[in-house]
Amino acid sequence: MKPFIPEKIFIEKKVLDTEVTRNILSYFSLLSEQCPKPKNILRDDTLRCTQGDRESVQGDIVFRDDRIELIDRPQEIGLKSSIETGKKHLLIQEYKGEVFEHCPAGKPGMMCCNYFIFPFAQNCHMDCEYCFLQYYLNKQAMVVYANIEELLQKVKKVLENRCHSSPKPLAQAGIQKARLPSVRIGTGEYADSLALDHITGISRLLVPFFRDIDSRLRGNDGGGVILELKTKTNNIENLLQMNPGGSTVVSWSLSPEEIVKNHEHGTSSLTERLEAAQKCLERGYKIGFHFDPIVYYKNWEEGYRNMIEHMAQKIDFKKIEWISLGNLRLTRELKTIMKLRWRESPLAGQEMVRSLDGRFRYPKKIRIHMYQKIWAWILEKRNDQPLYLCMENPDIWREVTTSENLINKAPSPFVIPALRLEPLAGI
Repeated sequence: MKPFIPEKIFIEKKVLDTEVTRNILSYFSLLSEQCPKPKNILRDDTLRCTQGDRESVQGDIVFRDDRIELIDRPQEIGLKSSIETGKKHLLIQEYKGEVFEHCPAGKPGMMCCNYFIFPFAQNCHMDCEYCFLQYYLNKQAMVVYANIEELLQKVKKVLENRCHSSPKPLAQAGIQKARLPSVRIGTGEYADSLALDHITGISRLLVPFFRDIDSRLRGNDGGGVILELKTKTNNIENLLQMNPGGSTVVSWSLSPEEIVKNHEHGTSSLTERLEAAQKCLERGYKIGFHFDPIVYYKNWEEGYRNMIEHMAQKIDFKKIEWISLGNLRLTRELKTIMKLRWRESPLAGQEMVRSLDGRFRYPKKIRIHMYQKIWAWILEKRNDQPLYLCMENPDIWREVTTSENLINKAPSPFVIPALRLEPLAGI
């Protein structure tokens, strides 16, 4: 993974006195050693520390580095920045929205894995050519939400309230068990879960929190909670210092090495990701993998077959919680941006058709053929491997999962045809 070195750091004044902000400033050594710690630096008189020519005075605070700017209106940052500039600007701010958002994959006509998103950051300093964040974000900056402790208290309240919710919607959905199903919560939708973790230390807040609340909820027959940290990196040092308690799944998006090299710029290599997964297993974490996006190219069969063989050499398939498969999908806006930013890339110019959710995908026959091949190769390694398709319609599911020799013993995890089960959507 390429290092993240911001050219500018914007800090909303409200979050100056937070652990996340202190972690970031400490990592970059941006506070003078002669100045008080961040939680003590707000004073009536101006603090001055002579640390060379790069001293920065921000009201009553003096920083060692003039890259820092304290702000009151974070919503104005990044509105006019380019994608490239945004990846070099770090914005530390307060998050004011809902603590859970349903995964945007849950569109009408699409199968849904009932995945919920916990907001901790937006954007990614790595640069995958197909990344939807290139067009999706309304401002260009590396955003880190620093009021994590406050958000986690809201999460606690929501999950505890859910524990006492009515079971009626579950019965309507065909689920008769008294215990509520586990809630799967992830942080890897609008940012890589671990890319900046060595800087922010956010995993040190999330893992213990979800470990403890999962234990309490299961003890009250309230259904558990699963935290999924999704990444394309090997940035796991913080994780290795903690006891996960069985409630955290660390998952990796995987692609053949030629796709990583040519189209996933700045990410960790396939080998680095797999070696990180093995280390997490040894530390007690559960692990998962996402073959997403699956890219159609001249030697795709050889590429994905070799990738699965490489996995088998590094990882015991019996210890993999789940594997998801999802084909490359693009919006019209993303195709336009890709053609401008990656002029030599073939990805945006491939033959695609518009799907039910408005996204462009490979033609149906190609997608089914690719899924069936890769699904079969996985089942050769473990015939009861939990598998599911991401952002696909029911017809594709039926074609893939009912094919001869592709029916595995394990049910697909989490996947619920009826979109947005009421007790979970209520989150």
